[in-house]
Amino acid sequence: MYEKDTIKVSQRFIEIYRNFNVSDQREEMNKLSKEELYLLLDSCVDNHDDEDLTVTLNFSAFVEELKDVLKLQNGETVNSILEELQKKTDLRLSSKRVSENGDELPETYTRDQVRDLKLNKIFDK
Repeated sequence: MYEKDTIKVSQRFIEIYRNFNVSDQREEMNKLSKEELYLLLDSCVDNHDDEDLTVTLNFSAFVEELKDVLKLQNGETVNSILEELQKKTDLRLSSKRVSENGDELPETYTRDQVRDLKLNKIFDK
């Protein structure tokens, strides 16, 4: 099911990750498996600006899971799902070990790209 040291994720995961700083992703996040949710939160903590309002909004519905991820990042054992993920990714979750088709996660959108995406969404209505 998994290649050594790489956890394959769904297209939904990739889309949520890419749009985490663009728009509200909470409904889509609720559709992820617990394993993918933890991987997503870990990847987003590492790669998205937690002072961005949209990022904060997306984290808001998953405070307990986010606390678990942060505990894991501090070396604490939290729960069986995170323990299994930790074993698969060498002691610490890492977005460098998450992929859809063997590729690393895409780059996050820059502030200018986010602005353009939001403006395009407004004008498309």
